[in-house]
Amino acid sequence: MSEIRKKVVEIGLKNAIIIRTNLDPFKINDPDMEQVRGVWRCGKKADQIDYFIGAVRLMPGKAKILGVWEIKSKPIVIGKDFVPPLGWRREIDWVKAKGRRIFEFGKKIREDLDGLVINWKFQSPILYTNNSGNIIEEETIEADKNYINVEGNAKNLEQDHLAFTGMVRSKPIFAAGMKMVWGRVAEGWVIATEDMWNYPLSVAKAIKKDFARVAREHDIERVQTAIRKDFKQGQRFAEWLGLENEGLMKNYGFDGTDQYRYARIF
Repeated sequence: MSEIRKKVVEIGLKNAIIIRTNLDPFKINDPDMEQVRGVWRCGKKADQIDYFIGAVRLMPGKAKILGVWEIKSKPIVIGKDFVPPLGWRREIDWVKAKGRRIFEFGKKIREDLDGLVINWKFQSPILYTNNSGNIIEEETIEADKNYINVEGNAKNLEQDHLAFTGMVRSKPIFAAGMKMVWGRVAEGWVIATEDMWNYPLSVAKAIKKDFARVAREHDIERVQTAIRKDFKQGQRFAEWLGLENEGLMKNYGFDGTDQYRYARIF
């Protein structure tokens, strides 16, 4: 029931390289990213790069842009006599880095892109903007991401016998299920088309019934999820499923939003 759509993310910078890391090295090593010059492996495109975009991995398939910098000069090749330019405070074993091509940052620009969350379903930690200066994302299904933050399509969430699909007049309008977290605790998830909201009570009744069945068959004691603080409709829907509000989790969402923890004990 998934549909893949391509979406243009407007960056507006031609010849830009986007580097994604699993941690935020810029905050760890220096609170001012501008002082932490990039030490990245560059391919043949390195000589053509005009802009550096730093991003950090938020969760599988998601990354957040930390900043954009102009490239100060052509890539520097590290040799045996390489001396880091004044101001490079990051500790690097320059001997081991011999032969690596690195960038030197210029001034920070485009603060409007700071904090932008983008899909990152690529194997490589390096991405380049296209000829229009933008990037192309692939979106799977029209899920209501305000309800439950779901990454990718239902295949990423499926576990044997823990997922199910809802149909109306032979048309699939939602998929739902649980993903084991640890022990007897599971994370509940729902991917739905907009049509679901034409039958909210019927859908809630069906999901509630199947949640109870899955929990019984697999000895699940607790199912939980997170819902945005400002998404009242989603909160009501969770309550229809028998979940209770356990409190507010500040800055919990991948986009920094406050979210309520909802859970049901079986």
